[in-house]
Amino acid sequence: MDFTPLKEIMDSIPSLGIPQSDIVVTLDDKILFRYSVGIEAPPAPDTIYHLYSVSKVITCVAAAQLLEKGKILLSDPICDYLPGFRDMEIRKKNEAGEEYRVPATKIATVRDLFTMTQGCNYNFHSPAINEMVEKTGGRAPTMALAEVLGRTAIFAEPGERWHYSLCHDLLAALVEKVSGLRFAEYVRQNIFLPLGMTSSCYHVEDCDMSRMARQYENFNNGDIREIEKTNRFVLGPEHDSGGGGAISSLEDMQKFAAALARGGIGANGARILSPRTISLMTQNHLSPEADAHLRRELPGLRGYNYGLGVRTLADPALAGSLSSPGEFGWSGAAGAYILADPATKVSIYYAQHMLNSMEGITHPRLRNAAYACIFR
Repeated sequence: MDFTPLKEIMDSIPSLGIPQSDIVVTLDDKILFRYSVGIEAPPAPDTIYHLYSVSKVITCVAAAQLLEKGKILLSDPICDYLPGFRDMEIRKKNEAGEEYRVPATKIATVRDLFTMTQGCNYNFHSPAINEMVEKTGGRAPTMALAEVLGRTAIFAEPGERWHYSLCHDLLAALVEKVSGLRFAEYVRQNIFLPLGMTSSCYHVEDCDMSRMARQYENFNNGDIREIEKTNRFVLGPEHDSGGGGAISSLEDMQKFAAALARGGIGANGARILSPRTISLMTQNHLSPEADAHLRRELPGLRGYNYGLGVRTLADPALAGSLSSPGEFGWSGAAGAYILADPATKVSIYYAQHMLNSMEGITHPRLRNAAYACIFR
């Protein structure tokens, strides 16, 4: 296999202003290509990064484990586990623009948390959340955030509209409630440790920060500045953010991505999911109405459906993708990208650390070049 085309794309990434990037491509349990680049220097091999929304894939795998163990069902009302969601209200506005509330007529389900259709938003700094953070002395426990969201009016009937939101933070709270473990501890015991992901955690306090990549933000399309290494989507040391709180290395995430591509089994033999569960995760779980909202909000997902918390390739021609139907994954705010393809057992993990990441330029090119190099 000749990976020269993929190497050339990676070599071009610094010209976009992206300070550092790193990629690994795996087929079954064999690493085929690992390469890193940087404007000043490439990242060290053991560098760790904030995953941001790639964390969502980990969260959905954790919740899917409970599904396959019979601990939860997709059809279960979430209020069976998080009672604060029993009497939801919907925000409405009259012709004068004045807000009022009406009772929701549908009950939000576990499926709605997986699929971003519960009806919440992504406002981390609402007055109610700010008050919770203050009252908890800045700790902001995962369950306390869920309690606040349970009292917050939603914008549509559950199941009707797809909206990128705090649904996966709520899914982490559900995992915590059902398992009896803090979410980060559940993930550590059931995903990180079995796969040998020894550099992965949920809080900077638990990580070797000397290994954390320098972090940047792209302001105004090209004004790239170094920023603090903190994660603005983590509210406090007890907020195990299912939506964006994980920290990991390229080596660890390669193990996770490869396990998903191999039907849920790691290269070390540890099984984290059943192939049947992965098959269920990668089906389309949106109604036509919810799917229409997804298309409007994320037009870059042409050719992809939305499964249980992951994009899943349905139409390679429409997506312009060389990957296989059923390929799935997600991306993160600073540019991380995970791809797992059960049909071919190919997995890709790409890491960078720049908010406003230019992922629309980098990710599809890296994906297609990787497949072309493998299947020549």
